[in-house]
Amino acid sequence: RLGRPSFSPEMRQLVRIALPAALANGVLQINLLVGQLVASQHPGAVSWLYGADRLYQLPLGVVGIAVGIVLLPELSRRLQAKDQTGAKQAFASATEITLALSLPAAMALCVVPYPFVSALFEHGATSRLDAQAMALATAIYGLGLPAFVLQKLLQPLYFAREDTRRPFRFALVGMAINAALAIGLMPFIGWVAAAIATSLSAWAMVGLLFWGARGFDNILKPEAGLKNRLLRMCIASLFLGAALYGIQFFISPAVTSVSGRIFYALFLVIAGAGLYLWLGERLKAFSLQEIKASFKKPESRRSACIRRASPPGSNKTDRVKPPKNPAKSAIHNNLPLKNIPKTSWIPISIAIMLNALPAGACCAFNDTQSRKV
Repeated sequence: RLGRPSFSPEMRQLVRIALPAALANGVLQINLLVGQLVASQHPGAVSWLYGADRLYQLPLGVVGIAVGIVLLPELSRRLQAKDQTGAKQAFASATEITLALSLPAAMALCVVPYPFVSALFEHGATSRLDAQAMALATAIYGLGLPAFVLQKLLQPLYFAREDTRRPFRFALVGMAINAALAIGLMPFIGWVAAAIATSLSAWAMVGLLFWGARGFDNILKPEAGLKNRLLRMCIASLFLGAALYGIQFFISPAVTSVSGRIFYALFLVIAGAGLYLWLGERLKAFSLQEIKASFKKPESRRSACIRRASPPGSNKTDRVKPPKNPAKSAIHNNLPLKNIPKTSWIPISIAIMLNALPAGACCAFNDTQSRKV
């Protein structure tokens, strides 16, 4: 006979941590829902906002959510060990990776949104006017993309300290700002008010998260080298935007067929990525060698032991025991955040997008239980 489930103290603590974190993580989706309700007064606006949302959610899911999930256990572990320096380095590495990937994506969505919208949605009953409206919403969401990503980067600073209430309060303020702007601007600028409100409320929440994290042991204070690299990333993104706009000005009028629009969008992605990498290398915003190294699969523990045990030129594959003191071997150490392969974030982000809301709360709860043990 099945017994009645009991609401244990551990379950109460999980609920206490999970509910505020779930709402704080889901503020973007709630804002989008409010925007769609406001835009529903205009025919076709809901579909336009939905199409634009699909475009900017890709870099948000692959970059922002994935980096946030990797960063949270790293920060929890270092803060538990009272390693403030290591926590600051982990956050700095996450910031550099996040902005290096999100800034060019935001620039492309702002400058040349129409080719991507046209290639994906301008088919069948979707007319050119519909695609142009989606492109306008995409450009507005592109202005808010860095804020959406920074939210996922800043929230782990609170969750790692088991603080889920303050992000929840900030989320309530962000939702109030979004609703006020969307409803207040709707009579003046129409359905576009929903997209503008979502982006502005995201930047407002980023400001609140920065303000609330001021007392976190100067973890938000960047080093001089990081400041210079971030500035050079911004310059590289501006040059990228100018180049993409020039390409669109000369090539877009000649692209008319469906297959041509698809290949044109692919060309913009490939050419833009190559140009941004070249500009970043020339401006010393990042190193291509470090990027290539990050795509290499980490060497497994067994393969490393075999390689060390085998003499040069030998084909010996006998299994050997790992070192007795793993702390002295870099293979057995936890990899720092900057060395985690970026390719591993893509499958992680797919799972994250399915259950992103309670992820931060569950990690914070597990960290609490490990401290008790």
